[in-house]
Amino acid sequence: MEEKPKLVATEDEIRYYKCQKLRGKFDEKLQEKVFDEMKTEDPQEIYKFFETKKKQILKCRKKGVINVNQFNLLLPSNGETNVKLFDTSLLIFVLTEFFNSEHHILQKIRNWLQHKTPPELDEQQFNDIFDAVEKPLMDLGVPKEDLERIKEMRVMDAEAKRLLKIKSFNYNCQPPVANHHHREAVIDNIHAAMLLQHADDTKFGVVVSGLPGCGKSEAAKVYWKSFQKKYYEDAVCWVNCNDYMSMLKSFGDIADRCGINTKKPDGSCRRLEEIADLVYRFFSTEQKENIPRKVLFIFDNADDQKDVGKFIPTANYDAIHMLITSQCQVWDPRFRVIKLDVFTVEESQIFLQQNIKRDETESTTKQLYEMLGCHPLGMQQAVSYINEHGIDIETYITEFNKRQKEYMSKESDQIGKTTVYTTLSLAFERIENEGDSAIIQLTNIIAYLDGRDIKKGLLLKCVNGDVSTLNNILHFLSKYSIINISLSNSNTSYAEQQLTCHSLTQTFLKVDKRDKREEIIQRLGAVFIEDLKICERNNLKMDGYIWYQHFHHICNSDQDSALLMEFKEHQVLLIDLFETNGDIQRLQFFFEQILNNLLEKHDDDHHLVLLTQHNIAQCLKVTGQAKEALEIFRPVEQKQLTILGSDHPDVLRTQHNIAYYLQETGQT
Repeated sequence: MEEKPKLVATEDEIRYYKCQKLRGKFDEKLQEKVFDEMKTEDPQEIYKFFETKKKQILKCRKKGVINVNQFNLLLPSNGETNVKLFDTSLLIFVLTEFFNSEHHILQKIRNWLQHKTPPELDEQQFNDIFDAVEKPLMDLGVPKEDLERIKEMRVMDAEAKRLLKIKSFNYNCQPPVANHHHREAVIDNIHAAMLLQHADDTKFGVVVSGLPGCGKSEAAKVYWKSFQKKYYEDAVCWVNCNDYMSMLKSFGDIADRCGINTKKPDGSCRRLEEIADLVYRFFSTEQKENIPRKVLFIFDNADDQKDVGKFIPTANYDAIHMLITSQCQVWDPRFRVIKLDVFTVEESQIFLQQNIKRDETESTTKQLYEMLGCHPLGMQQAVSYINEHGIDIETYITEFNKRQKEYMSKESDQIGKTTVYTTLSLAFERIENEGDSAIIQLTNIIAYLDGRDIKKGLLLKCVNGDVSTLNNILHFLSKYSIINISLSNSNTSYAEQQLTCHSLTQTFLKVDKRDKREEIIQRLGAVFIEDLKICERNNLKMDGYIWYQHFHHICNSDQDSALLMEFKEHQVLLIDLFETNGDIQRLQFFFEQILNNLLEKHDDDHHLVLLTQHNIAQCLKVTGQAKEALEIFRPVEQKQLTILGSDHPDVLRTQHNIAYYLQETGQT
């Protein structure tokens, strides 16, 4: 007789999971009911509705009917109310307070599903819950067959579990640095906090907070590597939070891999929050397997709660686990904060013992970590320097003290700790003395890129495609811990292989070589432009795949728009780039920056000024702002006629666009 496959989950866990599926149906129907009552799903229109009810909402807040977090969800500071972020209680509040729904019925279902479903359920308890909520859920519009399907579902047998394990889903995850000290107690604390957070519906994430260079990102890397299969079923997504575009790219890529359409039916792009919600929903409910897959989302280097607040999943997305790294230590009670400091004395001793290649006395080792303030990044730099040059700790301390005196009066405040500044300056002096011009040039370029994800394919373009030269440079820099080269899978192409550079290291390099900034930006601009031209000539996708995020990273921190101005004569390439990436609205903002810079140097009838204004109007056209586009096209046409004549292609193109908009708006 064939042996029946064993269930992965216990029978109690299966029944508990079914109750969560019922709760998900309940929340789904409550959301639909709110949208039906509002007669819109537009976050701005919903905000306007609640704005008219502000006095009533404030009164309920004072009475304790809703809490401060729920109040902020109803009336957020950005003027866009996202109903998909409402928990069950808030959805019920809206329906009963403003649309006269029967409160006791909705509350009864909520109580059964939220408060009467312990993790361990016997069969009788489950049947009681199912019988109690079946009719009310059907009254809300849940089809009977959906309820029956939930009641009868089998939760993944051994074969299904095996197939799921094969389907690894790791996005943008890089392994920990080889010589980084793994702080086991911190990793255990993170996992304990994640379990507590996920068991509490009022909590949404765990934050690892601390000063720059203390190892927050490394702790997150060690955590996902330790638990990716043990707990998260080999599903981890790493989201860079250094700017909006990095977050949009991350969720856009994840959505593509999930087969999620990021465009609306009318062809316009979905908002970032919508894409994130669709991704969460996929992992929680929409996979072929009939159990949510536990997925770890790591939001790395968030400035503060505003960065990730829009990505908080709704309460019924049981699959989603959020881990955040941030320098900010102030978070509201929805987040559990783990504060990460410099190494302890014991951790410092272990780190130095494990990584310094020569034998050292306890006293000299103590001198070193006390001198460096037990700062993880400073100690990593010191160890790399000591090992590479075969010197002892006493010699390093002598060099360090001499260099620190030289730099105490310089811009070390821009880096944070003078110890880190000094260790980096020692290392970079050796690099300049021992390395050739190609090494120095590439190091300077790396300083301006998004240090969390630099692909070798981009750097290869900066060394004229010479793989041997690039490998030699990267090996040289990694010896001094200027960069960390990630281990790659066997199926990862050379161009796709990644390396990282710590933000403190990049800041030091930019400060130390500030006189080279213009030259570096020009070099990067030339690389980006040439890549787009090659794609255009060969009819390839013009998405700037290996450098698009770096373009945004540089532009977002570039006060004088130097990189954008490299494109002033190549604006059509920017249009192709941003159209391919579905980000015309962002392009409009960049064109406006180019225009402001041009107007500082040229008259308002200069050909580049008119070209840029024309392109801003084109962006307005694509985003549905025909009236605003016409207001720009009209004066551009008049100036072009005066300067270029009626037969010039630029004039004809502008007139064509004007005619198109007039037709679209029914004007003549």
